[in-house]
Amino acid sequence: MWVGKCIHCNSKLVVADDGRSLGEATLEHIIPQTRGGTNDVKNIAVACARCNREKGKRHDHKRGERLDDIVATLQARRIERWREPDEVGMAARLAPVLDSDERDD
Repeated sequence: MWVGKCIHCNSKLVVADDGRSLGEATLEHIIPQTRGGTNDVKNIAVACARCNREKGKRHDHKRGERLDDIVATLQARRIERWREPDEVGMAARLAPVLDSDERDD
């Protein structure tokens, strides 16, 4: 089980080892796919369903904030929260996923 926080509102989120959401966890693209964002791990964060739904495809829903400003804020949060898999005991669990990503490159 993985425990984290919503990239937007900091609410606690839980995801099963197999990736199933245990509650309201969803995957969030920091740079929206509609704006060229990819599925690269550096562009993915966990968000609660409420925040992700509210944002929807409009990344600038908060009083006219510009996309660049929102992306910069989310990227900074993502970097601040990132933990290397081996530091948190997840390296072995993530190895198959990371290895398959490298083969896809």
